[in-house]
Parts: sequence; structure tokens; C-alpha cells
Amino acid sequence: MSQSEFNSQSDSLVFQGLLPARFKAIEELPSPSTLVISNEKNEHTLRSSLMPSEPLEIDDNDELTQFLKRQEAKLDLLTDMVTELLTQQSHMPAELDVRLTAESLVWQDPNADFALEQCLEIDIYVTPAIPKALRFYGFVRSSEEGQHSVEFSGVNQTVTDLLEKILFRHHRRAVAQQRMSS
Repeated sequence: MSQSEFNSQSDSLVFQGLLPARFKAIEELPSPSTLVISNEKNEHTLRSSLMPSEPLEIDDNDELTQFLKRQEAKLDLLTDMVTELLTQQSHMPAELDVRLTAESLVWQDPNADFALEQCLEIDIYVTPAIPKALRFYGFVRSSEEGQHSVEFSGVNQTVTDLLEKILFRHHRRAVAQQRMSS
């Protein structure tokens, strides 16, 4: 991911950059039970995305710790290889220039044409290491000159909170990278 920022107008975190995303017009929002399942899948994907970044406090001089670190490095390599294979075999959508918050998505696509208030199903891949899309549903709020905006609907608070954590993590990394570049 290329950049994230804090949007002072709405006091929410924003990711701005290229992400693989796919949009599909649908007749109406799915049933409440389908939304529950979608939220559960999104929650699982987001929790998996956050897991690798949580450091553990351990003693580096312990033999068991050294053994576990070697095993972790092997598992990381296997995970990277499986991710690469899955990415190659799955039909990842094209990367689009997006602006993602926990409540909405804005993207550039001059070839897409959506009507105001049209209901969409959105698949977006927010974590490169996990080739699994988050699925959101929402309504088009604007669609002019190749720029489109959708407001998510039916997203539970847990998914919103986890997505905000992901956005904050990217924001923090972008700030650290900018400081290192200066």
C-alpha cells in the first residue's frame, strides 16, 4: 500500500493508493443473514491481517526461543510461497486508485458507470500478504467524470473497528517512512 493519512475533516483514517478491487451492481442489499455471514468473513480476514504485526516479548538467549524463531521463519517462507501461488491462480482484479475509510470507498475508473443510489457489491484486497478480499455492500453516493463514491451499508461495528486498526497501522507506517526519507 502506498500511502495513508488522517482525514481531519471527518476525523477518520484514510488509505489512499492502489488496491485490487472489483465492483458489481446488484438489485438490493443482501438479506440480514447474508450480511452476518459477510461480516463474519470480513472479521476473520481482518483479524488474520492484524495477527502478524503483534510482537511477542521473549528472551532471545533461550534455546527454545531460538528454535521457535527458526520455525517462525520457515512458516513465514511457506506462507509467502502459498500467498504467491494463490495470487497467481486467483483472478485478482485490477488495481485501482482508491480512497478507503472504514465507512466508504472512493475510486477512479473512467470505464465504470454507476447510477446514484445504485447498490453495489465490492470486493477489495487490503492486505497484500493475504489474497482474500473483503466484501462490502453499499450505495453509490456520487459518480462523475470517472470518480465514484460508495457508502458501506450493513457493516457491523467489529468489522469497522478492525478496518480502522488496519488503516491506522498503514498510517503509522507511512508516517515512519516519511520520517526516514526526511
